[in-house]
Amino acid sequence: MKTLCALLLPILLLSGCASVTVSNINSQEYLVQRRGDVISQGRLSDPTNTVLTALGLSDCENRVQYCINSVGDSSVTDNESKISALAEMWLFKAMRAQKDAQVLKDAGEIQDEQKLNAELLNDYIQTAKYSYAYLFFSGRKISDRALEDRQTQVKDYYNFAVQNVIEQLYRATKGKALTDFPVREGKWNIYIKNPEQLSEHAETVKELIPDTVLSFKGLKNQYSADGLGARMVLSTDDPAKEKDQPWRLMPYSSVTAMISFPGKSLNQILTADDVVVSTYDPSFVQSVKIGKTVVPLSANFSGAYGLWLANSDFASNALSTIFGHGNIIDKPTVYLMRPYHKDLRTIILIHGLASSPEAWVNTANEIMGDQLLRDNYQIWQVYYPTNVPLLINRQEIAEAINKTIEHFDPSRTNPASKNITLIGHSMGGILIRLLVSDSGNTIIDALEQKYPQASDKINQMDPKFKSILRFKPLQGVTTAIFLAAPHQGTPYADASWARYLASFVKLPLSIVNKLGEMTLMIFGQDVPREINMTGVDNLSAKDPTIRVLAKLPISRNVTYCSIIGRENAEGPLEESSDGIVPYWSSHLEGAASEKVIVSGHSVQETPEAIIELRKILKNQLVDQNISHRTKAVKAN
Repeated sequence: MKTLCALLLPILLLSGCASVTVSNINSQEYLVQRRGDVISQGRLSDPTNTVLTALGLSDCENRVQYCINSVGDSSVTDNESKISALAEMWLFKAMRAQKDAQVLKDAGEIQDEQKLNAELLNDYIQTAKYSYAYLFFSGRKISDRALEDRQTQVKDYYNFAVQNVIEQLYRATKGKALTDFPVREGKWNIYIKNPEQLSEHAETVKELIPDTVLSFKGLKNQYSADGLGARMVLSTDDPAKEKDQPWRLMPYSSVTAMISFPGKSLNQILTADDVVVSTYDPSFVQSVKIGKTVVPLSANFSGAYGLWLANSDFASNALSTIFGHGNIIDKPTVYLMRPYHKDLRTIILIHGLASSPEAWVNTANEIMGDQLLRDNYQIWQVYYPTNVPLLINRQEIAEAINKTIEHFDPSRTNPASKNITLIGHSMGGILIRLLVSDSGNTIIDALEQKYPQASDKINQMDPKFKSILRFKPLQGVTTAIFLAAPHQGTPYADASWARYLASFVKLPLSIVNKLGEMTLMIFGQDVPREINMTGVDNLSAKDPTIRVLAKLPISRNVTYCSIIGRENAEGPLEESSDGIVPYWSSHLEGAASEKVIVSGHSVQETPEAIIELRKILKNQLVDQNISHRTKAVKAN
C-alpha cells in the first residue's frame, strides 16, 4: 500500500500542476471584467494585469510605485501593452493618493498640502504623457485601433489626467499672469500655448470647473462631442459691470484643454520634461493635428450656458423690476453667448413680459446643440425691463444692438452684421416687429390727429424724443421669427385680475424721468389720462399705441415667419388661443410660413417649435449653399 501511494504521488502532483478549471459567466459580467479599469471600477484593468503577471509582479495595487518602476525597466512586453499599463498605473497612483488624502482630511488630520499637490501634479502629468505616447507614438495609428477597447480606455486616462493637471496647475499658479509662464513645477517645465480664452480672461478667472461634475435640471439635453482633451468651463468676473457698455459676454465659457509633449519619437516623448498646455474654444476649433494624425476635440456645448442660467438671478430680477423692488434693470443688455466671431451669422433672441433669457433655456441650447447651426450662427440674447413702454423699449433695444455691432464691426462689413435673424416671444415678438418696421410718420400723425392742440410741440420735439416716434428698420436684419406674439394686443390684459396686477407696476426712475420730460414737452401739465405709461398697458387690445403699431409695415427686405400656439386642437383656428394670445392677434398676413402648434403660451419651449426654428435657420443656409465651418489646429 505504501509503495502504491509512493508511485501515485508524483502522478497526482503532475496532474495538479496541469489542471485547469472553467466556470461560466454571463455576457454582462464578461463586459464588466473586460472593460473595468481604474476609472470605472477603481481597479487595474485586465490588460494591465496581464502585463504585470507576465513580469511576475503581484500585489501592485499596494506597491504601485515599485511596479511602475519594474514595468518601466522591463523589455519583455510590446510597447503598446507596456505604455498603456504605465499610463493606468500612474493614474491609479494619483487617484489612490487623492482618496487617501480625503480620508485623512475627513478625520481632521493635518497634511502637507503643498507636497500632496506636487505629487498629484507629477502623477497626472505622467499619466498624460504615457497616454499621449500610446495614442500617437507606440507604433500603430489611431485608426488601426479604432475598435479596440484599450484605446478607448487610454483616451479616457488622458482626458481624466489632463483635467486634473489643469486643476492642480490652477491651484499652484493661481494669481500668476500668462506672461509668467513657463513655470517650473518639480521636474516639469510647463508652457501655455494657444491661450485664446485664457488670455482674454486671465485677470478675471474665478474658477475652472470640469464638466464631469456638472448635472443640470431644466436643460432637456446636454450637448457634447467625444474626442481628445479635458472639457471644462471657465468662470470669470464680469468686467462689463464697471463699464458703460450695453453688451456683455457670458461670464462662463467652454474650454477644451490638451497637454502635449515635444518630440517626434517615442523616446523623445518619454524623456521629455517640457509640458505644453493648450486651450481651445471648442465651438471654433473642432479638431487638432498631432504629427500626421487629425483627432477630434472633446467638447461640451451646454455646460457654460447651463451654469450661466443656474447662477443668474434673471427670473427674480425680471419680476422685481416689474413691481419696482429689489434689483431693478432699467435698460437693455445684449448678452453674447460665445465670443464674437465676425464670420458667423447672428441670431438675436428677445424674451417676453416679466421674463428673461431663461425663457430661451432649451431653445438656445437646442440651436447650439445642432452642429450645422453651431458652425454658422452665434446667439445674442437681449435682457430688458418689460415694464417699460413698447416704443421706448424699441428705441433702447435698437440702440443697444447697434452699439454692440459697432463695437465689433464699425464698418458693418462682417457677415455677423448681415443677414441677422431676430426671434421674439410674446412681447418680444412685438418688439422685433417694431425693429423691422418703418414707422414713417404714422405714429406722429396718429398723435397729432388725436391731440391736435399738441401738433406744433410734437414737430418741434427734441430729436432724442422724436426717434422714439419715428424710426427705420434695424440695419442688417433679413429674417424675423415671431412666437406667440400679440401683434394686436390681447384681451387678457383687460381682465380684472390683470388690471389689478398692472396697478402695481412701477417704472424705473430713468424711464419715469424720460417719459416725464417727453410728455411735458408735448402736453405741458395737461397729460391726457388715456395715455398709458407702461409696457403692460401696451399689451391691451384696446390700447391706442398697440393699435397704431399694428399698422406699421414690415420692411420688404425682411422675411418673416410665425409660430403660434393653440391650447386645443379642436375648433376653428381663427377662434383658437394659446391661453394668453388669441390667434387673430398672433397671425400676420404675408408671413413666409406659419406653424401652428398645440401648446400653451410658452410655445418657444416645445419640441415642435424648436424643430421649426432649426428648419428655418437651416433653410437660410441652404439658400446660400453654406455648410459646416471646421477648423483643425496643430497641437504642437
